[in-house]
Amino acid sequence: HFRTEYSAAIVAIHRNGGHMLGKIGDVVLQGGDVLLLDTLGSFVHKYRAGQDFLLVYELEDSAPPRMEKLGLAAVCGVGMVVAYIAGLADLLVAALVAATIMVLGGCIDVHTAR
Repeated sequence: HFRTEYSAAIVAIHRNGGHMLGKIGDVVLQGGDVLLLDTLGSFVHKYRAGQDFLLVYELEDSAPPRMEKLGLAAVCGVGMVVAYIAGLADLLVAALVAATIMVLGGCIDVHTAR
């Protein structure tokens, strides 16, 4: 219902200072719950001054994951682990090679990698 009403997905819920465990879809929201939402860009403008939410804040420099690069990132991650387990490279070397390939392949940019 929440996703349909607000065009937003609840990523996490904090209640009374603690993280709510269990399936998010089964949690009954209460006043005072703190929600981390994945929303469209228009959400902030639409609900910032409304009465449905007490505080609406946009994370700067946030962007959805680039799923078109998932294959390359997965190959780099698996390759790093296999190279280390097989004794082909130290973990640091394997990690640096994987990170370099991901930067050159466009999975992440240098700023994000730092």
